[in-house]
Amino acid sequence: MAEKDVGKHRIEWIDVLRGFGIALMVMGHIDFGTRFNVYIHAFHMPLFIVVAGFFFNPRRNYREYLVHDLRTLILPYTVFFLFCQLLCLLHTGRLDFHYAAESYFNSASRPISFSGALWFLLCLFSCKELYYWVKRLTKGIAFAVAILTLTFLGSFLSTIPIKLPLCLDSALSCLAFLWIGEILKRRQEGALTKKLLNLPFWLLVLVALANARLIFVNGSVNVRLNEWGTIPLYWANCLIALLCWANASKMIFAMRWRPIRFIVKELQYIGRESIAYLTINEILIFFAFDFFTAVGIPTDNVPSRFLRLIAVLYLIKGLRILSAKTKLDFIWGRTGDRS
Repeated sequence: MAEKDVGKHRIEWIDVLRGFGIALMVMGHIDFGTRFNVYIHAFHMPLFIVVAGFFFNPRRNYREYLVHDLRTLILPYTVFFLFCQLLCLLHTGRLDFHYAAESYFNSASRPISFSGALWFLLCLFSCKELYYWVKRLTKGIAFAVAILTLTFLGSFLSTIPIKLPLCLDSALSCLAFLWIGEILKRRQEGALTKKLLNLPFWLLVLVALANARLIFVNGSVNVRLNEWGTIPLYWANCLIALLCWANASKMIFAMRWRPIRFIVKELQYIGRESIAYLTINEILIFFAFDFFTAVGIPTDNVPSRFLRLIAVLYLIKGLRILSAKTKLDFIWGRTGDRS
């Protein structure tokens, strides 16, 4: 299988990488333990920012760029935010409209437990808008200085007592990740990039183990709350972890063993449909937990957690396939651009 699907203009191993990111996110929401959460929080949200930077299209005029992001990010955010409010009303019998309105714009507000992941759509939207205008207004060294300064500023906004609307604080702290993604796209055929993305297996294992150890040394981080531990160590850990997972994605994509090919295809689908998995995974996890409890299935052991993981992933896939056959496809922000 070619690395690039010419008909759909996709780089397929990147879909695998994005699929891994989504699967790790869902596992985090199911809760596979504190140490697991510490590990994935070190890199799994920046992973999606880097991928967005890889597909950044500077040739669009601003109107096209804004409309695209409104359709692919803000539309699904709004649809599922309202859906979560409806579920909250049905589940609790009450709804605070003032709090709901504030929650729509303020990433610090979490009215219900199964709407938490939606913050990332706001963050990515704000990050892309900021990046577009910095790129349009500055060039060369001035652009690099502006991106690094704004990222540095965002990293220290955790010291203020309030969260900025539209996840602007988190978006600022992620600007450099968008830049890294765009650099990788421009230099993907370069000798250094090829070496970094094709590490020998033995070296990848050693780097990944050392990286995991340093992630635990740094402790818990949270992009949403601007909690970094030691900032230089956070950035080093994050970039090395992204490098490791990119290599792992390329390796698994190249394997030809039939069970691995099945996993690759499932990860590619999850990667292509990442918005669907992000928007509704917590809703299904919430109800799956209630279902498991009601029928007497244990919920506090690893096999049960994996069972819920598989159930949630395939429920989302089923819902996504059904919606694609109806006029509801727009709720996932679908346009002609599938990246």
